Amino acid sequence: MKLRLVLPGSLKSEKGQVLAPAAITMAGMLGIAALGVDLGYLYVARNELQNVADGAALAGARILGHTYQGLTPTQQQGYVCDAACEVIIDSTANYVAHQNQAAGLEMDLLFAEVVIGHWDGDNFTATNTKPDAVKVIARRDEVHNGPVTTFFSRILGVDASSVSAYAITPSDWYAENGVKPKGIVPITDPPYWDLDPLIELDKHGLPVTGKHGKEVQLTYPNGDLRFRHAWETTVPVYDRDDCSNPNQSILIVGFAEVVMTDVYNSPEKLVKGIVTCDLVDDFGSRRGGGDYGIRGSVPGLVR
Repeated sequence: MKLRLVLPGSLKSEKGQVLAPAAITMAGMLGIAALGVDLGYLYVARNELQNVADGAALAGARILGHTYQGLTPTQQQGYVCDAACEVIIDSTANYVAHQNQAAGLEMDLLFAEVVIGHWDGDNFTATNTKPDAVKVIARRDEVHNGPVTTFFSRILGVDASSVSAYAITPSDWYAENGVKPKGIVPITDPPYWDLDPLIELDKHGLPVTGKHGKEVQLTYPNGDLRFRHAWETTVPVYDRDDCSNPNQSILIVGFAEVVMTDVYNSPEKLVKGIVTCDLVDDFGSRRGGGDYGIRGSVPGLVR
């Protein structure tokens, strides 16, 4: 005897009903996978752009530091970065950028996006007057270098994506005029006392010249030359609000330039002088921090 199994019509179409949802699910999963791959690639490109911006900003700020090192204190206070200075900083930043790639492309920076300015610890302001920081934007988009092409996201109609990064680098922290350091370590042995020779001046305040056009130096009755007496030195600034004698370990927060012109005995027991906290140190080192000490010429990334 042979038996024949007859399936209802509703069961015959069940195979097609399963395939349709499965195809939709697989398409969605492929889309998610494609998006994940491309997002990962864009994230790597973003990190590469950040490296470009960081390196270029550091190089530009180092040029500022070198510039300040070659200026006198008076020149530092009125320094203006002119067009020639801007070109040097831009070319230096671009040189560093050209040594790096983002998503397989050698990078180039726009001149307008290598910006010289002032960093106050929170905000960056573009200015060429007494600048102390450089901001750099590195980008791959329609504006410059072209957007980053995608791989699988093209299936979803996304052929490319824009990515950018920026960095701000101050030449170093420094204190503005008038900021008072918390405390200065007492000095027991300043390096020298006799500074510039005193020059004789006429009634108009101009130097008097003698033979061969040389300026006439003032002398004492015994013939010894007279000098401007002052002690010039660099002192550490420590983190304490009072001026009591430091008799224990105290955090050093920076350094300051000090010029002492008079020392008073009892009952005053005072030292008269000038404390300067807004000059660039010429030793090529990183000094100070916050509201204390002189600036250094070694840059540091802040953002």
